Amino acid sequence: MTDLHKNILKCSHLFSLLTDYEAEIIFEYFTQVSINEETVIFLEGDAGEDLYIVIAGEIVSTVQLPDGHRRVLAKFTEGEFFGEMAIFEQAPRSATCTSFCKSELLKLRKNDFYDIIHKYPDIAIKMMYRMLNITTERLEEKNQFLSEMVTWGEEARKRAITDELTGSYNRRYFDDALHLAITRAKATSAQFSLVMIDMDFFRKINEVYSHDEVDKILKEVTSICLKNLKQKDIFARYGGDEFVLILPETTMDQAKSVSDRLCSAVGNMDLAEISTKVSTSVTISLGIATYPESGLDAETLIRESDRALYEAKNSGRNRAVCA
Repeated sequence: MTDLHKNILKCSHLFSLLTDYEAEIIFEYFTQVSINEETVIFLEGDAGEDLYIVIAGEIVSTVQLPDGHRRVLAKFTEGEFFGEMAIFEQAPRSATCTSFCKSELLKLRKNDFYDIIHKYPDIAIKMMYRMLNITTERLEEKNQFLSEMVTWGEEARKRAITDELTGSYNRRYFDDALHLAITRAKATSAQFSLVMIDMDFFRKINEVYSHDEVDKILKEVTSICLKNLKQKDIFARYGGDEFVLILPETTMDQAKSVSDRLCSAVGNMDLAEISTKVSTSVTISLGIATYPESGLDAETLIRESDRALYEAKNSGRNRAVCA
């Protein structure tokens, strides 16, 4: 190790409590390592027992986010150390460390550190004191990152189950919710109802209004329906102008009452707020199926509610029909 490297190490926070004599003893335990640019030193999840100190260059610590992108946790430059958790615990690496540029490192193996503890306990205590202080500061920063990750995860989950246009639940969420509703109903011997909803004459609406205006109409229909439902009810966009509704603990008659209310509310929608060219009204048709009388599985319930919806369309639209 050169005198320059020793001077760099003496300025490191890790050795700030050591005397020159103590530092000289410790330096003999380190091995110098040359790293090329963009070289992976260790990967997140790897087993590892080495601590590193940067004497030249820059090392970047990153973690992979759920969406596949990488997030920078920290950057280590001259005199800073990383990989210290390998000294304290036998656990996989919590991050990936890569050289940003050509770098020079000093490596301390775990067994060598234990040898320092055995032979020079006073020196080891000073090093561990500084190491733990700095590591604690880093963990506090990491906790902030973890908090951000939780928020990010919740937002990602919300995006995954939400229809981008209307803000209602999407088809994926509905599929899971329907199977869960069946499981719960079987376990509690309860009823629930499934309602398929379709906008009437949607092709004509597409011809009359612009793309943006049609989007506004879909959003308004969603908003009106949600205002007329309970918080526990599950309203989702099934696709295009189709929506679907799960009404927990609801009989066929109760579902019919809810459906009639939705039908009336949408029919009274004021299109003048959306467009000045009000040339058609917006109405919906609904088909109702109820567990268990209409079916015992998701496929049957969807088929029966869809059949009832088809009957509502053929009966003049703007109405709800029970299976």
